[in-house]
Amino acid sequence: MKVAVFLPSGSLGGAEQVLLQIANAYAERGVVVHVYLLTNLKADDFKKRLRDNIKLICFETGRESIGIFKFFMHFVRTYNNCEFDFAYSSHVHLNAFVSVLRKFSALRIKKHIVRESTLIFNRFTGYRLKLFSFLYNIGYGKVDLIICQTELMKAHLVRNKPKLNTEKTVVINNPITPLNANVKFSNPYVGKQYIVSAGRLIPEKGFDLLIKAYQKTLVQFPELELVILGEGSCRLALTEQIEKADLTNRVHLRGWTNDVYSYFKYAKACVVASRIEGFPNVLLQMMTVNNSVASTLCAGGVDEIEGIHTCMVNNVDELSNAILLALRTDQIETRKLFDAFLDKNNIITYIRTIEQNVN
Repeated sequence: MKVAVFLPSGSLGGAEQVLLQIANAYAERGVVVHVYLLTNLKADDFKKRLRDNIKLICFETGRESIGIFKFFMHFVRTYNNCEFDFAYSSHVHLNAFVSVLRKFSALRIKKHIVRESTLIFNRFTGYRLKLFSFLYNIGYGKVDLIICQTELMKAHLVRNKPKLNTEKTVVINNPITPLNANVKFSNPYVGKQYIVSAGRLIPEKGFDLLIKAYQKTLVQFPELELVILGEGSCRLALTEQIEKADLTNRVHLRGWTNDVYSYFKYAKACVVASRIEGFPNVLLQMMTVNNSVASTLCAGGVDEIEGIHTCMVNNVDELSNAILLALRTDQIETRKLFDAFLDKNNIITYIRTIEQNVN
């Protein structure tokens, strides 16, 4: 068997992490896996997370438009040697591009599986939404399986693109790869109590709301600090918000890290404050090592996970209350609930379900 995985870059957002899990899981089975990055952005970091027996093809450019051209020329040159049993992609523009190349026989793929990464028709407007709509029209007709992360996402897609083949559109919960039993954690804030959140510093992630909600928790937990992991366009605005609230020594924008699990494990609570998500994969990572988790109802399916303290989006008071509840959680009982959920959604079961749906 031969498998291809296509990504825009090595930046490890939620969609990229799912594809990374897929690639590593196939490689662990001894399958030949080729991973293609359209650009070299964060390629070195991405490579470190791949199993040694995976072939990484990275196009030397920082622009996706150039990467798409290089991608096309690569497959023209290697046409006779590149035939894949399964191909995976998870970004609408890349899903469409791979599908079109396959349609015109420039790419030889037996089964093309695409994954929806967000609620496109809620998240975007104007020109970008029109572009995405066009890409759905030209690129999704020939795919073999469309994976939605939640029932809400499927309903959203079918409602906005009713001509898509609903028989090929399925809901499969996001996977999580169990941590190695020998993994070692290191407490990043020895002697301090903190809550933590993680994600790109963009408006959709709701970190501005989290800072306000955190400030309210200080009345009952005055020693608590807030750690936010990630980088993005809102760093300056968040820094200014922190300074205005006189929280400079309490709220820490730690940037990107390759060891989120240590931060999650030693936190008093983990928090997802997003306004909208396809499904927050970081939530599963938090559940893996921490028993006290709060989240907004930013995606379908979050409310179905027992043990998480949830609240409505865009509501600072509710978010603060959810955090306080998480801080007082019965941790032994919650651990049982989390483990049961994670066991049902491991990466092996995820791939098996996909293969059953396309075969």
